[in-house]
Amino acid sequence: MRIFRLFSIIILCVATSSVDAKTSVEVVGNSDDNLGLRLIFLVKERVRSTTSLELTFDEEKPRLRVSVVVIDPTKSLEARSSGRVLYSVVIVNASDGVKYSYHLDNYINSIGRDRLDDAAEEIVARISEYSDVLANLPITRHVYPYR
Repeated sequence: MRIFRLFSIIILCVATSSVDAKTSVEVVGNSDDNLGLRLIFLVKERVRSTTSLELTFDEEKPRLRVSVVVIDPTKSLEARSSGRVLYSVVIVNASDGVKYSYHLDNYINSIGRDRLDDAAEEIVARISEYSDVLANLPITRHVYPYR
């Protein structure tokens, strides 16, 4: 019985020490069409549903700021929408009040209306990857002390 209690206490300590708090993420989007608005919404929902990220609107918090800009390339030609959009994603460490805020990543891609879910998953995967990187940098450990 005594061994069982000791084993339970060890397991409990290990389990609680490995629990990580969530990294705050601010998602800012801009789009002039429905496909773009849907993509931005999907990214926000994916961030909300992950176990390691939380969506925030608090500009005082240390956070990753993700800017998503979506355009319809055919709109300027006054043609009918092709069902494809171009999107740009910029990920920045936006820790206000911290001396070392910096640009982490940016990229541009083109997707069709049937691939919005895949694009949102890719964006959130990159956000999560940079969240892990920031948590392990010595310079940001005081900003992200929970990892």
